[in-house]
Amino acid sequence: MKDKTIIPKSIAGFTEYIRMAYDAARVNMIAFNINAAEFAKITPLYDSFIRAEALCAYRATATAGSRVARKTAWRALEKHWRVFLNREVRINEAISTGDRLIFGLLPHDGIRTRAGVPSSVGRLVATRMSRCLFDVVVNEETVGRRKRPEHAAGSNLYSAVVDVRQPAPPMDTFHYEGFSSVCRHRVNFPEEYYAKQAYLFARYVNGHGEEGPAGPLMMILVS
Repeated sequence: MKDKTIIPKSIAGFTEYIRMAYDAARVNMIAFNINAAEFAKITPLYDSFIRAEALCAYRATATAGSRVARKTAWRALEKHWRVFLNREVRINEAISTGDRLIFGLLPHDGIRTRAGVPSSVGRLVATRMSRCLFDVVVNEETVGRRKRPEHAAGSNLYSAVVDVRQPAPPMDTFHYEGFSSVCRHRVNFPEEYYAKQAYLFARYVNGHGEEGPAGPLMMILVS
């Protein structure tokens, strides 16, 4: 059975993911037995996306045009990156199960082996980085690859945005913000959510893609 691929759907989550995954492929190209010609096809698309993302990170250059350009670069990179994963990573025996997690590949066994379910998440810590951009740490005391709880390969983050003073919607309607192997997420809310109220919660996830219990809700003001 194929590995399950988890690529974040939010722009902030994808940016964090692709930086880590691209660097892992570049630095370990020989060790991972990655075809240099295939990787070279990704580089211009990656560079184009990173430049577009940099323009959108600052108010002075974050125009409607730059955001459209970023979205276009994002979609082009993600499309070709998925092809690269299928050709160079998914069936590559030189890449261990642990290293596959960096690429967002969660293993699925033909005969399901038992994997423990991670414990529930504790208190989230959210820090405003810039307008509508937040850094969210899952269990501040356990952040980092060496301090994750038992059975946890990382964490999934979910969000919902409502008008101020409105209650949180049902958890099963929350938007999936993405996976982080280091239990630290970047959430970049759209501009139209400015001055609204956001609810967040997280779940630890194991190497089989099975989630632990939902953690407590956190409420922040998008600013």
